[in-house]
Amino acid sequence: MQMSFEPETFDAVYAIEATVHAPSLEGVYSQIFKVLKPGGVFGVYEWLMTDDYDASNAKHREICHGIEVCVTLLTC
Repeated sequence: MQMSFEPETFDAVYAIEATVHAPSLEGVYSQIFKVLKPGGVFGVYEWLMTDDYDASNAKHREICHGIEVCVTLLTC
């Protein structure tokens, strides 16, 4: 999880559905902010299921499916 870039290298950094898979969120975000220049911008897109998700709830399954299909097929 260590980035080989020097500190304060980038004006902007982005992550798409990636940081949630890191072994430590604190670790991955500290590395991201280490390589950002002061005033730099970090953009991130993640989605995940919370403990409130109920697989037996039809509305929950519909919402989950809609997100998966829209993101995968880019059709929404």
